[in-house]
Amino acid sequence: MSDDESLRPRDHAEAIALFRAEIIGTLARRDFDHGELAAAMRALAAERYRPPGSSTVRQISVPTLERWLYAYRRGGLAALRPSRAPIAAVPAS
Repeated sequence: MSDDESLRPRDHAEAIALFRAEIIGTLARRDFDHGELAAAMRALAAERYRPPGSSTVRQISVPTLERWLYAYRRGGLAALRPSRAPIAAVPAS
């Protein structure tokens, strides 16, 4: 396996976990003073992101960023993997 191949995500779930880790990376590495973490999360929530495998950009809410950050602190990169398959759209009857 070449070095380039070893740096690629093994599957889509790992690509999503790496995407999430990239977004919250600065939050996970810094020690924030009171109020700074909330301000940093609001700033990240104002940005637009293109998730792996998606053709659309989207914003990520502060509660989602909080969930990702605390999951990462508890379980590392593995905790950022999606927990279930996406819900398929149900056609209207």
